[in-house]
Amino acid sequence: MAVTGMTFFDQLIFSVCIVAFIYALVFVSRRKPGPYYFFIAGYFIIAYTLLLNYIAFTGIIVDFPHLYRTASPLQYLSIPLGYFFVLYTIKPGRRFRYYDLLHLLPFLLHVIELLPFYFTSTAEKNLFVRQSSQSIYTLWNALDGLYFTYREHVSFKGLLMMIYILFQWRQIIRYRKKWDINLQKQNRVLLGWIQFETFLKTLMCIFLFISVSFIHLKSILAILPTALMIGYLLSAFVYTMLFPSLLSGIQPVSMDFSKSVSGLLPVADNSQSELPMEKENTAKEYNDDVLVQSPKNRLQAKKIFAQLELYMQTEQPFLDFDLSRTVVAKKVRIPARRLSDIIKSETGLSFSDYINNYRINYLESKLKSDINWKNFTIEAIAMQSGFYTRSAFNNALKRLKNETPTDLLNRVLKNTHL
Repeated sequence: MAVTGMTFFDQLIFSVCIVAFIYALVFVSRRKPGPYYFFIAGYFIIAYTLLLNYIAFTGIIVDFPHLYRTASPLQYLSIPLGYFFVLYTIKPGRRFRYYDLLHLLPFLLHVIELLPFYFTSTAEKNLFVRQSSQSIYTLWNALDGLYFTYREHVSFKGLLMMIYILFQWRQIIRYRKKWDINLQKQNRVLLGWIQFETFLKTLMCIFLFISVSFIHLKSILAILPTALMIGYLLSAFVYTMLFPSLLSGIQPVSMDFSKSVSGLLPVADNSQSELPMEKENTAKEYNDDVLVQSPKNRLQAKKIFAQLELYMQTEQPFLDFDLSRTVVAKKVRIPARRLSDIIKSETGLSFSDYINNYRINYLESKLKSDINWKNFTIEAIAMQSGFYTRSAFNNALKRLKNETPTDLLNRVLKNTHL
């Protein structure tokens, strides 16, 4: 099916496809965090879809009938891939779960629906392709499998994309509310790309619905989704060329633990204000654990500590007053004893002091950024920051900062005012 007046557009599509495939090949060869495999798989599917649009617009599809509808089920796969990229980038500690495989169900069902066509002879495929490619209306209303037309599948994909995009925006809004401002600044380029990519896919979803709804009025509307795919592919290419730091994933903020270590006071004996978890861990770490000066693999220790910092800053588990060393060790996938050794070698702090240091930093950040916190009582501030009681907060603050709650409030509020 050749569309008149589309020569330049055809050349543009072909050129973008070549650039996109080269980009995907180079991207795969680069070392990158796990979530980026979701991104590049979705990117490749969009590029492949664009290539098939090109051979459909130019009529070349008639000479390659085996390619007909090979991108259609993959499009069902690219939709959850985009969501997984956003989800696992913002939540780097999240593990893939078995029920996540349910996201593949639309893809698998459509493959099953298309199996009869895939196994037909070349002559039958060629005849079907020629008939369905006579005009844009014939193409859109041709069966795309056993039960539904191409137009109906486009509608399903648009609806599914809209649902996933809503979930993506939900995750983005959550991190904006939850993350510390310094963490957002540290990763502003990557987070900016995630928002921009989601915005482009939102437009793509809107254009799909416009094409489906008004294709009978203007056949030119069929190229709207194609134009958005071109924009998306080029944007990703340009963005990563300008900001190669995107390939590093979310980077934690460098925390200054030296002040806490320098002002560290001895642990009070028989303190009843500590949490059971904190008493148990403090006793074990200070009496039994040995500070590891030279880990076997220093590089591995630093990598694990970076993962720990990322987990602490993105998920903020320290807000759970019942947080245990076992839970944190499971999240970063190392033994609990090894976790304590790494924390002590990297920061000079025990596990409980490390957690409490994060709680105090969170408290200070909230006092500076959230005006409502200035009206909270000390008990409320302590509990909102993950401390079980005011006395636990008092002891941790005295030990790590050598301050009272009143001293801290006066210092933070004075600096905020200045």
